[in-house]
Amino acid sequence: MATAVGASTSIDAASALDQLNAARAVERTCGTSQMPAVPPLRWSAALEQAATGHSEWMQANDIFDHIGDGGSDVGMRATAAGYAWKMVGENIAAGHPDVPSVVRAWLESPGHCMNIMHPDFVDVALAMKPGTSSNTYRTWWTLDFGRPR
Repeated sequence: MATAVGASTSIDAASALDQLNAARAVERTCGTSQMPAVPPLRWSAALEQAATGHSEWMQANDIFDHIGDGGSDVGMRATAAGYAWKMVGENIAAGHPDVPSVVRAWLESPGHCMNIMHPDFVDVALAMKPGTSSNTYRTWWTLDFGRPR
């Protein structure tokens, strides 16, 4: 099921999901925390909408932050996209050229790694918005995680 993630991005959802699930399939150390292998995630269209919107907002405003349009946070964006959640989380990144490099960077960052390896997350979506010549970064990434109610 190879689909492009978001109308404004050029990443492959199936490949991104495979890379995230491959990372979750093995025990790893996130900072000083030993994390066991955890079950695979499934792609969420609602989280994709939230992630895409946030990457687009960061790029359009040249702002790298978890706080987005109108002061929104990941929970507000997930709810607005129709995701009924019990738990949500978010990783953001900027400047990485492709999915393998951004996933690798998140796995090397303790907090981001712990989000990827969190056993309670079951849904995920990744979005990337290319930057322009007037942006600080060449790419804007948002990875949203969730556990539905």
